[in-house]
Amino acid sequence: MIGRLLGNRYKIIELIGEGGMALVYKAECTLLQRVV
Repeated sequence: MIGRLLGNRYKIIELIGEGGMALVYKAECTLLQRVV
């Protein structure tokens, strides 16, 4: 998943956490050039 582009807008940067139901990733909005 790292390096993947989601919705032609969000580039996945790194995995920041995980739990029983989900994974949480840090991403960069390519449109706004901001980390989300």
